[in-house]
This record gives sequence, structure tokens and C-alpha cells, in this order.
Amino acid sequence: MKYLLLLFCGLAVGCSPKLSQRVIATQVRIQQLQAVNLSEDMSAMSSLQDEIFYKITFVKKEGTDFQPLDELASTTFFNSKSTQETIDKSYPLSDADFLIFSLVEIDNESSESHIDEVLNEEIRKGDFLNFQKNRTVIDSLLGDDDILGMKYFNLEKPIGVGRKEVKISGRHLFDKFDYRFHLLFE
Repeated sequence: MKYLLLLFCGLAVGCSPKLSQRVIATQVRIQQLQAVNLSEDMSAMSSLQDEIFYKITFVKKEGTDFQPLDELASTTFFNSKSTQETIDKSYPLSDADFLIFSLVEIDNESSESHIDEVLNEEIRKGDFLNFQKNRTVIDSLLGDDDILGMKYFNLEKPIGVGRKEVKISGRHLFDKFDYRFHLLFE
């Protein structure tokens, strides 16, 4: 009887689905951009308001080139009373190899199209893969505007379903900053 019970338990465990199997996401919902710490809040000269250009780009790798497939770009303002920008857009993950998040603090009257052109060129060259090394070059191309960061997901590797956060934080001159994209992979 004891052996029969052990055999039954072994079969039950062996035939049951594995709980550790990961469900792979097929789309991403970009929910919001949150300002946790504004970059314009440390000195007496600060405006206490950040004008942020954000760009979310889906990219296909073709040999050594990177081709933007789809993007979402916008400018928004953050201050102590307004710390979230709702985005709420869904995108399929099937065609893209990379999902790139870029943030630029606008300090002058640059056009969105100029910032967009600079970021697109750097994305096409693959500079997002080693952002820290290429940061100074990108910053110089933007003029008075400041690149706060570029982060990416490599979609060539499976991503499990669930909530994820893309954190772009650091220090620029005297000001610390911390921005977070909230995502839901489904």
C-alpha cells in the first residue's frame, strides 16, 4: 500500500503542469511616465518645472543597422503638483528587436522635430546600446537641451508577462532626476 501511494504521488507530480513555466509577453502596454524627482528643483535659480521630451521607439536590427519601426514621442511638463503623464498605449512585440526609452530635458526653444532627428540618428547608429559612452556626443548634438537617458529592452530575448519599470535617473549639473516609465507586458 505504501509503494502504491508513492507511485500515485510520483505520477501526480510528474503529470501536473510545471508552475515555473514562464508565460511570454506578446504586447506591451506603456501606461505612464512618472517624475519621482524633478531635475529642476535644487537651486534657487531652478524653475521647479521640467519640460521633458520623451520618445519610445520600437527598432528592428538589420545587420549592423537599426531601423525604427514605430514610435511615440511627446513633450510634457512636470512640477510638484503634476508628476505623472498618462500614456496608455499598447504595441505588439512581434516585429521589433529593441524597445528604447529616451528622455530629453528641454532648456531652450528647440523644436521637437530637431530633438527627434538627433535621437533617430543615434538610434539608427545603435548608440543606445552603450549610452554612457555616447552621452556626451548626443548632448552636444542637442545644444542647450539635455539628454537625461536612454534605456532599452532587448526583445530578441523572451520577456515574461507582468509589470516592469524603466528607470532613468542620475544627476545633471546640480540637479538629481528620477523618471520612471511604467509598463505592463501582456
